[in-house]
Amino acid sequence: MEIKPHVGFKDIKFGLSKSQIIEILGEPDSEDTSNFEDGSSDIAMVYNELGVTLVFSSEDDFKLSSVTFYTSDATLIGEQFIGKSEEFLLETAKEKGIDDLFLDDDFEELEAKDYASEKLGLAFWVQQGVLDSITIFPEYDAQGEEIIWPS
Repeated sequence: MEIKPHVGFKDIKFGLSKSQIIEILGEPDSEDTSNFEDGSSDIAMVYNELGVTLVFSSEDDFKLSSVTFYTSDATLIGEQFIGKSEEFLLETAKEKGIDDLFLDDDFEELEAKDYASEKLGLAFWVQQGVLDSITIFPEYDAQGEEIIWPS
């Protein structure tokens, strides 16, 4: 699945290291580390101008393992979703062939919902009825256990 936020972003592929990303995009505007109870950790590199956050997980040997877009300029299947209503997301996703979209979680206290397409490796974060961001994940094997890293 390809999301197009910016011309220079085409060289970004899952499995790249932080240093490879910096060679392509330059230094991030910020970098945050999250440590989890299971001993794993994530490093998030934020590029504000591009409207993107790149996440490197210890579980994936700190290879690029998810990309979140939050710019309304980003297109998915030729459509701009970010900044549009939840209803637009639900209607247009079906029209564009995202036929397995489901409500993964409802965070009522945050007025937020997380929709997902497991088949396409997509997550859609809706805040106060408006699509705030889209996250893409790498392709997994048939069992859904191992990432198929690009060669």
